[in-house]
Amino acid sequence: MEGRNQRVKDFYYRVWFAGEPPETWPSVHDTFRESQFEVTADSIAEFAHCVQNASDAASKRRGKRMAAPLDFGVVIGWEALMKPLFSRELDVDLLTLVHLTNGFRIPADADPIQAGYALETKSRIQAITIEETGKLVEVRADVYHENKVVLELSSQFLYRGHHTDWENMFRKVDEEEMELCPRSPMEVAILNSKSWFQPLDRSLDLENQTLVFVLRSTYQYASKDTFKTVTTVGEVRVNSSLPGGSRPIATVDYHAVTCRGSPVMDYLKRHGSPVQKRAMFDQPSPLTNDGESLILTMPHSNEAYAHVSWDFNPIHVSASLSRYADLPGLITHGMYTSARVRGLVEHYTCASTIGAFRSFHCSFTSMVLPGDKIEVVFQHIGMLAGRKIVSVEAKHVGRGETVLRGEAEIEPEETAFLFTGQGSQQKGMGMQLYTQSKAAQQVWDYADAYFSDNYGFRITDIVRNDPKELTVYFGGPQGRHIRDQYRSMTRESIGPLSRRNSRQWS
Repeated sequence: MEGRNQRVKDFYYRVWFAGEPPETWPSVHDTFRESQFEVTADSIAEFAHCVQNASDAASKRRGKRMAAPLDFGVVIGWEALMKPLFSRELDVDLLTLVHLTNGFRIPADADPIQAGYALETKSRIQAITIEETGKLVEVRADVYHENKVVLELSSQFLYRGHHTDWENMFRKVDEEEMELCPRSPMEVAILNSKSWFQPLDRSLDLENQTLVFVLRSTYQYASKDTFKTVTTVGEVRVNSSLPGGSRPIATVDYHAVTCRGSPVMDYLKRHGSPVQKRAMFDQPSPLTNDGESLILTMPHSNEAYAHVSWDFNPIHVSASLSRYADLPGLITHGMYTSARVRGLVEHYTCASTIGAFRSFHCSFTSMVLPGDKIEVVFQHIGMLAGRKIVSVEAKHVGRGETVLRGEAEIEPEETAFLFTGQGSQQKGMGMQLYTQSKAAQQVWDYADAYFSDNYGFRITDIVRNDPKELTVYFGGPQGRHIRDQYRSMTRESIGPLSRRNSRQWS
């Protein structure tokens, strides 16, 4: 039927957003902006109550600064995530739309969103590709507070059906940070021979330096197996454990046509390794008593979540339209299921620690209907950069099929190491960890640089060599200040009548 897709698009635009559809639809390559979302204590409390989030951070009390649950991000970024689906190049039937995955991540330098924040959201389409079951669209959104990203959102949507227009497909990737350490002059020469590697200073010796590649790539498809164009650009930084940290030493600039991938990333995967490496356990650790599962019951109505999330998709609230779309009934919002499951995991793993739950990514693998019972199992399966990796699986109690799979990253409980203050217990204590851990090496090197500059000795020399005596030379401005302080020390004696009757130097 001619124009049907456009009429469906117009209908959904009026359902999801305020106002009439625009005269000119945006492009899939545009950046979408939603500004001035005001986070209020009432909106946080209403959302938390709806999804039954029991965190104290989201409870409303007089004089308390409230923090929003991670899932509140869908309220903030809803329009920014959905508007890219109305791009003019996407001539598809919105009635075939399926929400496949969703993700939230709090950046390392950010805190959870709080009441009183004024937020701006920017979104863009990261990828449009063709899968066996339909056309896949990936959208990414960044939420800003005072020009700083405080939350990252991502979703994948599938338009069911058969598609063949590969010439319109593309993928934009923020590549995983990779590190490379050339161990010989030959390895340095090979790196320098790459036309895409452009040093800022060619006289810099790269041998035994840890180089970190921060890159992004764009792939424009020609067919399922080949690309029309590939671009990989970014910067290379040299990692340093000394004060001052890393600094840029090169750029990467690669462009190619009619190829099968990015030689830059192929080279780094062969000769380098990810900066953040996963350490997966051989045996997962249950996080509930005796590994027991937990049961959630979905509400019998979707109206409350539709109201707090602004997702009034008719398949969730209109029985007649869900029948028209050949669905078995009203479908519980996938994001509601995600919020209930994630909140349960949070309650059992870090309920008392605000901001410990750093990320959650899940895929929706089957439909959930109002009133369904869902069985939830979650396990500690590994570590990543000091954070726990927790796997999550939710199954339909009646059908036995998995309806959601997810993975969370959670900051562990704080640990304190107490020492007696009597020095090393044995010669070389801690040096094995120094050679194995970059974090430990950074602490030792920082201390060495400080003491060497100011006092003329290195802590690691004492630990490694266990000297019987050590002469300390107070060097530098701070060292001279401490030396002067030692020299100016005095001792006062108090006589029987509590009068100062003597003054002695020590």
